Amino acid sequence: MPKGSKPPAVGRYRIELLSPELAVIAYPVVAAAYPAVGFERWQGYARTAAAAPPELSGVLGLRADAGYFCGLLVYRNDREPWHNPRLSVELFVALDVIDERTAIDALIAAAEAKAAALACPTVQVRIERASDLVNRIRQAGYRPVGELMAKEIPATTKIN
Repeated sequence: MPKGSKPPAVGRYRIELLSPELAVIAYPVVAAAYPAVGFERWQGYARTAAAAPPELSGVLGLRADAGYFCGLLVYRNDREPWHNPRLSVELFVALDVIDERTAIDALIAAAEAKAAALACPTVQVRIERASDLVNRIRQAGYRPVGELMAKEIPATTKIN
């Protein structure tokens, strides 16, 4: 976003590309959703994310008109040759206690606007926990297209 320009507004919210300074202020959203992520770990991640060009990846914060952060999304512009360009949303958290549904809708709109700005015809959102978030994203027209599978690997296992 050019200096001096205002962040886009979505209803009672505005979307901001998070700088490391803003990421510090947004940490309570991360801590509420992922208590195991400590402040230093988040701060290091935010610094790394802010160093990447925003056309490749970034962290968007959802800020309420009252000034507090109530949502975050971490995106990546995926351009692998085996699928169409897509905006992958790796973290999607909306925790507004006043109006969570509208906060979720604002983050969905932000993801779609970022995808359009980056010429990505597809948006994929990773959701790790079943919740109202899943239902709201489905109501916005998203559908499962695959299955992500995971396995914990013991630290002693060698990886080639």
